[in-house]
Amino acid sequence: MAYGVEQTAQPPHERTAITYDVEASAPPAYGYDLPDKEAIAKALARHQAQRRAAELRASRNEQRRALKPLPKPIATHEMSSSKQYWFGSPEFYSDLTSEGKQNAALAYELAKREPWFSRTEIGCLDNMWYRESNWKEDVDGGIPQAKPASKMAEFGGDYLTNPRPQILWGFDYITHQRKDYGDPCTAWSLWQSRNPHWY
Repeated sequence: MAYGVEQTAQPPHERTAITYDVEASAPPAYGYDLPDKEAIAKALARHQAQRRAAELRASRNEQRRALKPLPKPIATHEMSSSKQYWFGSPEFYSDLTSEGKQNAALAYELAKREPWFSRTEIGCLDNMWYRESNWKEDVDGGIPQAKPASKMAEFGGDYLTNPRPQILWGFDYITHQRKDYGDPCTAWSLWQSRNPHWY
């Protein structure tokens, strides 16, 4: 393709047409090559991904700020105790056996998926199960004291020796099977009101 340009420096009757061959000309005088469509698309996609990631971080930070503060620590194990231990602290575990410590820690992790999960509710759960079984899985009825123990089989065939199905059954019993409970603190309150104690 060629474009015609008139040479105006000469008199009108002597003007001649000067042509430039664009296709055969040297690279443009920008000093760099223009990016192709694929490079532009990649850059745009990268920019959009960075923007979405920034918006997601901002949304998460806003949700964290909106969360209510955690409740104050409550006494565990001893109802009359003045000591305030967080569930999971070394002081909390001081009077548990090795297996009891492991089972209590497992319960804490599994409870994170429950709708009632909080440090207060975990404290109520500990107060109750500590007295029911001392967090031991090899006692009759297991950690949550299921009667009969075979009820826990729906959460694992090894329910007699594995604390996981015992804990999961206990959560299901408190949260769903007993409509008058719904959470550990309600169950713990009724446990204390009964003599002999049970939930």
